[in-house]
Amino acid sequence: MAFAPDLDGAIDWLNSDALEMNDLRGKVVMVDFWTYSCVNCIRTLPHLVKTYEKYKKFGFVLIGVHTPEFDFEGKVENVKSAVKRFKITYPVAVDTNRAIWGSFHNRFWPAQYLIDANGKIAWTHAGEGDYDEIEQQIRNQLEKIGAKLPPIHAAEPEKKPGLFQRMKTTPETYLGSARSEGFGSSKVCIKGSCDRHIDKSEKDLHVVYLSGDWKQEAEYIEHQGGEGYIRQNYSAKEINLVMEPVKGPCIAKITLDGKRLKPVKVDGPRLYNLANTKETEMHEIKIITDCGIRAFAFTYG
Repeated sequence: MAFAPDLDGAIDWLNSDALEMNDLRGKVVMVDFWTYSCVNCIRTLPHLVKTYEKYKKFGFVLIGVHTPEFDFEGKVENVKSAVKRFKITYPVAVDTNRAIWGSFHNRFWPAQYLIDANGKIAWTHAGEGDYDEIEQQIRNQLEKIGAKLPPIHAAEPEKKPGLFQRMKTTPETYLGSARSEGFGSSKVCIKGSCDRHIDKSEKDLHVVYLSGDWKQEAEYIEHQGGEGYIRQNYSAKEINLVMEPVKGPCIAKITLDGKRLKPVKVDGPRLYNLANTKETEMHEIKIITDCGIRAFAFTYG
């Protein structure tokens, strides 16, 4: 087992003063890499908060390392807002420059590194789920330092989709030029601009279509005025879109298979849930706007 690297490089700490690995020897530490617009991270947070509150009195320390995927996630005020919104009580290192991410050689959101009382990495986990196993691994390390733990209550078995169902789900779809796979709509040039898109109403699964004036930057597409929309035929139970307003709050109209859903008020840079269904199904989502929004990435569940 390798020793865990230190926690140098955070631009700020929330819920705690800056922590050092050497000062945590004798305790069981879990480092959780997350970012606040990642849907997989968001679904993991309630379990982490509950686990921290349950075991902190026995010598367990949980440290969230917030490493941004998008530029807006690197702003301390945005991370503070997310920590409050998700009711996170454990220490959070704001790793805007990816210093801690790099020292751990991490590649995933979320990812957990369990560190034993001697400062060595005892176990790692990537992705959401496996909550019973995470708790059991923490208990194993706490028992090694002599903690007298209360009995663990069997949790409800996690309902995981079958292989076929997982294969049907649309993969994460990025809209910025750095990671976009392109759009199904035609791009045309008008006087002074080549940002106008024409949606020919095709129905290819997973493909994003645009209508109206949209400018593509490295991380996002930005609506340029007038009425426009983003459309996708997708397969999932849940669809989300990372968005932020260009100036002030902006109302986006949402339709699912042509039926109007509750509008979404885009009032800050974060993940917005657009629609949910009981099963993994194919649907057409449309996000209609006549004010300035930036759209970064679709995620699904």
